[in-house]
Amino acid sequence: MPWASDNIDGDFMDFEKLIKSKTFSFFDWLYRLLVINLMMIFMMLPVLTLLPGVVAAYATIRDHGNGDITNTFKLFFRNFKKYFERSFTVWIIIVLATLVGGYSIIFYGSLSTENLLSQAGFYVMLFMFLLILLLLVNIPLLIINFPSLKGMDIFRATTYISFKFLGTTLILFGLFVLTIVIAPFLPISVLFGFSAPVYFAIKITKPVYNFLVSINFDEKITREEEYEDED
Repeated sequence: MPWASDNIDGDFMDFEKLIKSKTFSFFDWLYRLLVINLMMIFMMLPVLTLLPGVVAAYATIRDHGNGDITNTFKLFFRNFKKYFERSFTVWIIIVLATLVGGYSIIFYGSLSTENLLSQAGFYVMLFMFLLILLLLVNIPLLIINFPSLKGMDIFRATTYISFKFLGTTLILFGLFVLTIVIAPFLPISVLFGFSAPVYFAIKITKPVYNFLVSINFDEKITREEEYEDED
């Protein structure tokens, strides 16, 4: 019957308009960020999977933003598996460096305050610790955007990007600090306290990383390392 066909076509068009509406998109993203936030908390609990979980969250939000409509749970675990080896290796290095740095700060801090050397050592180590934190905020983005970068290449790349795009790095560092500040407020942190800053980090850094991908930044980093090895 023609009128029945017209009704079906009309209903389909209305449904399509709803799917494309800003209101639907807003609540769809709220659901995605809630799921990703819960998965991040789950991955943070064992500590050893903290960075792999954060990297998976970055990749999942990026993929959804690029139009991937895969179920968020499935997409998160797919990305967790995809980036696990590289992010886990980097995380172990970070943990070891943090332990050494933390011990050094405690050691120098325990020495006599009248000793000029101990004071200098304490503030130097504290400065280095804060500098390392500043450099680390780009690591999840490097891992998901440049699959060929591994091990120390990632640290060399994050050092270059952190200073080359200092403004963006400071914004990322501000989002990191915001995440730490929000963490004790359980209603907020459990719902969106971790995933929301990641969402804004992806949005803010998109032009920078699109540019870096377009110039094959990862190839430049690996090529420089090969030249250094030859020398």
